[in-house]
Amino acid sequence: MEEDVTRRTVAISVQATKLTGRVLCKAFQKFLAQAEKQRRASLTPHGRQSVKQLMGHGGQSNSIQLKG
Repeated sequence: MEEDVTRRTVAISVQATKLTGRVLCKAFQKFLAQAEKQRRASLTPHGRQSVKQLMGHGGQSNSIQLKG
């Protein structure tokens, strides 16, 4: 039983080492692109926005104070 587990572990290790530098680089680039996409989505937008976008910021929308 232990011999079978050891053999499988070695097989997985050999398969993992077959990654070339290019494949590893592309995988890392895709990971970073996805992380950047998630970061941008979580940021609060600035500039001109619709009322729907402003309501989505999570702030109170029951009243607006006006200076008069």
